[in-house]
Amino acid sequence: MASITVRNLDEGLKQRLKEQAARHGCSMEEEVRRILQAALPLKVKPNPAKAQETPKTGLDMAMGIHNLFRSSGLTDEDIEMFINNVEELRHPERSSRRHVDDSESSR
Repeated sequence: MASITVRNLDEGLKQRLKEQAARHGCSMEEEVRRILQAALPLKVKPNPAKAQETPKTGLDMAMGIHNLFRSSGLTDEDIEMFINNVEELRHPERSSRRHVDDSESSR
């Protein structure tokens, strides 16, 4: 197996990597391998039937991405946050209404 050295790594990035590795119960080295494997998958012949499928909702899109990156060790919390962000981007009017409702209920 090959090995690499990454120089000039930002301390903040290193700290986030360390924290994520701890959440996933593995070493920083293993976490980096997982991230690289998820980011650079082996090339697979495209399936024409799947290529024509389009996500119907933000949730469909988020779950598709989750399935793609499952090996990176994403947590349910990561996925929930991603789904919420996608839904807010796709439907900003719902998001702003939710914030108004939240502020009204605190009165």
